[in-house]
Amino acid sequence: MIFKKIITSIVLILVLSNTFSQTLVINELDSLTKKNGDLSFGLKNSNFFKDNEYFNKIVEGYTLVGFWITPYLNYKISDNDEISVGAHLIHFSGRDKLYKIQPVLSFTHNFLPFFLITIGTIDNSNNHYLIPPLYDSEAFYFNQADNGIQILYNSDAIRNDTWLSWDKFIFYGDTTQEELTFGHSSRYTLINDSKLNMNLKINTIAKHKGGQINRPKKPIETLLNLGGSIEFAYCFDVPFLYQLSVEPFFCYYMKPTSYESQPFNKGWAFYPSVRWSISKNICLQSSYWYSNKFITARGERIFNSVAVLDNNYFETMRKMIINKIVFFKKFGGGVELNAGIEAYYLNNEYLLDYNFYFQLNWKFTRKITTL
Repeated sequence: MIFKKIITSIVLILVLSNTFSQTLVINELDSLTKKNGDLSFGLKNSNFFKDNEYFNKIVEGYTLVGFWITPYLNYKISDNDEISVGAHLIHFSGRDKLYKIQPVLSFTHNFLPFFLITIGTIDNSNNHYLIPPLYDSEAFYFNQADNGIQILYNSDAIRNDTWLSWDKFIFYGDTTQEELTFGHSSRYTLINDSKLNMNLKINTIAKHKGGQINRPKKPIETLLNLGGSIEFAYCFDVPFLYQLSVEPFFCYYMKPTSYESQPFNKGWAFYPSVRWSISKNICLQSSYWYSNKFITARGERIFNSVAVLDNNYFETMRKMIINKIVFFKKFGGGVELNAGIEAYYLNNEYLLDYNFYFQLNWKFTRKITTL
């Protein structure tokens, strides 16, 4: 209950703070291009392949091959309100049945053109702009239909994403615990000219397991991650050097509750990165991960200090050198291609692990009629 009250207070504070900037930017729902009474059909789809060639002691390798698809209807109720309803399906190749099929329903209200709130199925298309150690990039495959409440704010100077997702619901007498996730990501632009950009970034995510009505009673567990950085990006006018950016990210972990399922109560990590954008479509990144008793609440498991399948194995100090190359290309008709390869050199084990992935995404909307 205390955790829920804290989260509610944080959300209210962020909502109030978001109203101070008055610069107009059209949000991702593109509500301003729709007219009242418009009924539209939309379709979101991703076909993906990801191979994790991991042989370290924290997380073993696995492969994800499949697709997800979300057909939906959107109705523009008024100048500030719209509703979307549909279904979300996930299928993994090699399985005869669908991995998941669930209804999706979102109600969105625009307080201002750049400030909106969604209740129901929330937007997770950009992984909430959190860094991989705090939020697993594979959530793009598994969590496109998270449900809860989300507040989005997008202006020239500020971009905020604050959400609360209800991951597991329980009734009286259920043997499992309720689970929920709270997250917040902010980017505040400090300098923005034709050459130099400087941004302050703040990441917060908390995972909570608890509940009062489950039986038998189980201990409450809350894992909290905090992160922050100042990003410097400089644009060049030379071939093969579109942009160069440097971002030293600091992360902190704490376990406010006394549940003993984790070996550490608090820890920290340092995650500096250098990104070299060869063009608008190709990016190289080199990073270093240095952690001390760091446990990630919802991040990529290779950054964790505790083994995924065995809490008895952990590494107090964890060090990795990470290099990756990413290719991104938009085509006509809402089609985009995203591919990349990531290599992890684990200093503790003198081991080189890697993954590579390929995604073909499609987003389609078309007006049906005006009611």
